[in-house]
Amino acid sequence: MQKRDKREAILQATLELIAEYGFQHTPMSAIARQADVSAGIIYHYFTGKDDVIHALYRKVKGELSAAVFTAYDPLMPLRERFPALWISAFRYCVTHPAQTAFLEQYESSPGKHDDALCDEEMALYQLLEEYRSQGMLKNLPLKVFFELTLGIAIKMALGVHNGTLELDDRELATIADACWDAIAR
Repeated sequence: MQKRDKREAILQATLELIAEYGFQHTPMSAIARQADVSAGIIYHYFTGKDDVIHALYRKVKGELSAAVFTAYDPLMPLRERFPALWISAFRYCVTHPAQTAFLEQYESSPGKHDDALCDEEMALYQLLEEYRSQGMLKNLPLKVFFELTLGIAIKMALGVHNGTLELDDRELATIADACWDAIAR
């Protein structure tokens, strides 16, 4: 296994184990077994379990942000753009259950979080900031915007994953509109 492959195997193993067992029940020894590497190799790439988890968070948030931007069309009016972005985020979350479970656990866990932003996530923040500065959005902290939008998409996807929620396209559009109403002036 090449160097980059080992690092990715460690991140993938961590994702799978945390999605299934949670942070507290995912020791480094289990990550090493799942990744088919020695525990010492993990420490070659990461300083410890928190470092692995933060790196995984940045990776998953980058993938999610990139997926959201696939629906971004700057020529569309903002009112039409937002539902497309929201539905894109929801669909990523539905099709990536382990990543969604991991994000939910990470973002709702107490303690230090990694607030570093990947390029794609930074672009989303800049887009929201631009709209807010133009008076199109309520004057709320950017993290609140994400909770009222992406946070809802994650929660709805978790409902789909656990079988307690089914949503058709019309309902998704209605939820996206409600999220927009929560943040728009």
